[in-house]
Amino acid sequence: MNISRIFLLFFFQITAFSASAQKIVAAGQPAQLDIRAAGDQSIRITLKPISFKEKYPYTPAVVDKTYSSPVISLRQIAAPVKKKVGALNVEVLPSPLTIVVTNAKGESVQKLIFGDDGNLSFQLNDQPVLGM
Repeated sequence: MNISRIFLLFFFQITAFSASAQKIVAAGQPAQLDIRAAGDQSIRITLKPISFKEKYPYTPAVVDKTYSSPVISLRQIAAPVKKKVGALNVEVLPSPLTIVVTNAKGESVQKLIFGDDGNLSFQLNDQPVLGM
């Protein structure tokens, strides 16, 4: 195989990969998903349109404080992304955009699903909803 064939094959593989990546969207606009530690046993998930220039959307439910840089920051996703955020394990899945949080023992903490219709769903089980 000569160099031009190898390059052409490589180019098609990159093109196929980038074409299959799901763009992250919020309110019908291209968006960015940031996940960062908010404490040792908590995380802050921010999904906002790229056009939104403030660091975080204002909400009286979340303490205004300085947070660390995001451990996960995505504008598109083609394959699962797994990272440790604080003491928690976080996995982001495409189609639909889903965030799965587990503890160090691998036990489920929370699963959030961002529907294509703009709805957010999550598991309640028999636990209270905290930090929403």
